[in-house]
Amino acid sequence: MRWALTSFSPECAYNRIQLPLLGAVETGNGVRRQQVEDDMAYGPQVSLEWQRLGAFPATALRRARLQAHAALQPLVQVTRGYVPSRADDSHNSFSWSPRLNALLSGEIAAGTLPFRLGLRLATLTLLAVGRDSLELGSSSLHGKTLPQERTWLSFRLAEAGLDWAVLEKPLHYGVATNEFLEGLPFEVTEELSELARYYGNTALVLNALADVLPGASPVRCWPRDFDIATLQPLGNGQRSLRAGLSPGDASYNQPYFYVIPSPVNPSMALPVIKSGGQWHTENWTGAVLTGEDIVRQGDAGEQAAFVTTWLNEAMEAARMAIAK
Repeated sequence: MRWALTSFSPECAYNRIQLPLLGAVETGNGVRRQQVEDDMAYGPQVSLEWQRLGAFPATALRRARLQAHAALQPLVQVTRGYVPSRADDSHNSFSWSPRLNALLSGEIAAGTLPFRLGLRLATLTLLAVGRDSLELGSSSLHGKTLPQERTWLSFRLAEAGLDWAVLEKPLHYGVATNEFLEGLPFEVTEELSELARYYGNTALVLNALADVLPGASPVRCWPRDFDIATLQPLGNGQRSLRAGLSPGDASYNQPYFYVIPSPVNPSMALPVIKSGGQWHTENWTGAVLTGEDIVRQGDAGEQAAFVTTWLNEAMEAARMAIAK
């Protein structure tokens, strides 16, 4: 089954998307290849099919989320020092690689050999990846602490002729502390594989969405909040729609898809989203679809169809809610 798009309507500002539900693999020109903006030559990328969610309750992934979020932070210390800076801080973001089943940084080209750093969520494995997907090094974080992770990264930097002192510099944003950031050893558990499925599925649907949203940003994982999202500026850039997935936070103790309009028209009643979900209005306003909502749909095909329908409807509703 191939990717299908309905005809473009200027009033909707985007084409509706329909995902291949089961057994679909697409490498043709119509599919956004899941590579970061500078398109390092990794060889052909293959889009994954939707992977069924529900091996664990959506509310049981907190520990997995905290571990993966903590493990990503030292990589940001490196990208901040060696990936060319961008005004929107996207040089410190990560892309999802379906080939490697991992989050990958931007290219670090200042040393003797261009490479990227990555984190394979399912196994908490650090990666150093060269061109053509050549794995230059890897290290499991199971049983190791954050300082030991930084030691491995320092060796990788030294091998490339780069100064590892960047690992001693503090992050440029605040992150809520947790036991792994404070030195508790990492522990690989099966819940991490479920968390990885959420990220892989999200990259699948958001890349399809971003392909047909005029002006949409590449799909990126932002390490501060650990969400993965695309942003569509509207008009002169003062208005926008942001569609993404949070792995869980203070608002919801489980992964959830969101569509956030900005700014919101305060005098307008928020439109009903027929397929489900809810509007979140405490501290921020956005349409939300929780992991529990998705898991209740049953098999992989039903889940993919449900999320695709919801994203289409939530995007339309969010666009209506934006202040003119």
